[in-house]
Amino acid sequence: MPDSTKTPPHDLPKLLTSKELAASLRSCERTISNLEKVPGALPPHVTVGKRKFWAVTDVANWIANGGAAQSTAGGVN
Repeated sequence: MPDSTKTPPHDLPKLLTSKELAASLRSCERTISNLEKVPGALPPHVTVGKRKFWAVTDVANWIANGGAAQSTAGGVN
């Protein structure tokens, strides 16, 4: 029987760290940290221990739908 713990399943999404997310958004990690405090300012994340990760597909969909401008526009008058 093959040992499935050595290679991850192929159906898991690619996850980005906050540093990789910042680079993808052409921003800095501090900006990501600040935006995490604003509801809807970033795509949904997954927390593993104390670290947060963002699925590449979620980030791409979030950007395609207008990013933070779309997410936070409803609450501003």
